[in-house]
Amino acid sequence: MTPEFNRNKIQPHKLALWVAIGSIIMMFGAFTSAYVVRRAAGNWLEFKLPDIFLLNTAVIVLSSITIHLSYRAFLSGAEKRYKALLVATFLLGIAFVILQYLGWQAMTRSAQLSRSIRRVRLFMSFRVCMRPTCWADWAPLS
Repeated sequence: MTPEFNRNKIQPHKLALWVAIGSIIMMFGAFTSAYVVRRAAGNWLEFKLPDIFLLNTAVIVLSSITIHLSYRAFLSGAEKRYKALLVATFLLGIAFVILQYLGWQAMTRSAQLSRSIRRVRLFMSFRVCMRPTCWADWAPLS
């Protein structure tokens, strides 16, 4: 006869979500400390970011708001509103990618972009896919 254990089990999706969030936080900390150390070295390249990145920030914040409102509409059963907000989020995501591309093109044209900063393009493109602003809303609730 085997004894029965009554343990609280964590959902695999929720565990994966927390591991991903922890990894992103650690990566952010690593990049922040590297930035502080590198800037203190004294040979830091100063340049002005193109203004298009301000618009890009507004687009990504608005996208986070629309996905959250879409989720709330889904929970309340407002199907039309849910779908409209989901489409708006998708369009804002496309706008974000386009504005990122235009911003990086503007930085490249300004000739202030060093080789080390060009490598950041891959990371900046990767962050589009790893935006964790609403992951907690989509985690399994049970």
